[in-house]
Amino acid sequence: MDNDTAFARERHVPLTRGFLELLHPPDLSCYWMTMDSSVHNSLIQHPHSFTFSPQSLVKQFDFPNLNFNYDTYDITAQFNSETNFWFTTDPQIQPGQIDLEFLVLHEFIHGLGFLSLWRDYFDRNILTPCPLTPASATKDMVGTEHFIFQGFIESAFDRHILDRTLGTNLSDYTRRMSAFSYGPGTTFKTLRIFLDEFLASSQSRMARRLFRLATTPNAMAFQSEPGARSPAAAGKRLSLETSIRQYRIGSTITHFDYGSFTGTSDFLMRWLIDDGVSLHDAIARSNVDGLEHTGSEADGIGPGVLSVLESLGYRTLLSGGVSIYKPKLPPLDHLTMTNAARRVVGGMETWAWMVGVVMVWTVGWGW
Repeated sequence: MDNDTAFARERHVPLTRGFLELLHPPDLSCYWMTMDSSVHNSLIQHPHSFTFSPQSLVKQFDFPNLNFNYDTYDITAQFNSETNFWFTTDPQIQPGQIDLEFLVLHEFIHGLGFLSLWRDYFDRNILTPCPLTPASATKDMVGTEHFIFQGFIESAFDRHILDRTLGTNLSDYTRRMSAFSYGPGTTFKTLRIFLDEFLASSQSRMARRLFRLATTPNAMAFQSEPGARSPAAAGKRLSLETSIRQYRIGSTITHFDYGSFTGTSDFLMRWLIDDGVSLHDAIARSNVDGLEHTGSEADGIGPGVLSVLESLGYRTLLSGGVSIYKPKLPPLDHLTMTNAARRVVGGMETWAWMVGVVMVWTVGWGW
């Protein structure tokens, strides 16, 4: 059986499997490709400084009288055609194989919004939210044209990230970094000048400290909403991945801590998938009591993942069709909305190669 045929058979069961109550099921696009890290590291320009939420999430809010310019697909997932994938129709999984069902479910959760925009965008050992600079703003800072600094953006997930060492929400840092120079609207002669001035600023000292925290165990956590219906995770601080010795873009912060969640019911959103272990095997090895508590014991969706999704605004099987969070929008005449914009996020990495990456189409609003 070729990979394309096997992939089509593998996902005949809906990904949500009942753990979400969706007003508008996400539109997905999945395909094979030969991949390298250039896909994983791409930087896309955004026109405004807003909080960005996945298109799939914004649809669930069902805002009246608003006409968003949605893209065709909410989530586009790419899977490495050179990976030795295992399918549920195959014989027993073997060492060196990756369970495609495990990986697809992991990337689907990323696509729903389990992702952070805090990264080292300029390869200078500084951690910032996504900078609103031209798409050519690479580590070489190519380009001589003037540009206008529009601040930094964070994701809906980032609103809940806590700096445990100071008890500070990362959203506070986003606001302080966006005040760099004269704030949004400041014009710089070149990208190089922008970077040089930022590296000499107080915001840069903050960004260097956060970069160090990103590789300090238990330094950051996801603070779930107190109203989350998952009793095992409501209002709790869920440790994020800051234990990798060398910062890894797409892995650090944007996953649950590997050591803390291995062998628990929230094994799904760790940064590594164990090769030679199927999703069914991982469920059997985990804390089954926790899975049964959420009613998703057959899916591998633990209480922590459900709590994250509820905190973002999704209705889960525990919330009784109620969203515990919905953004409060300003009057329509003060509202500015972007077109859908693509962000490359996530990416499961095993050893030195990438086996999957998901692109999330996002919508931003602000005033």
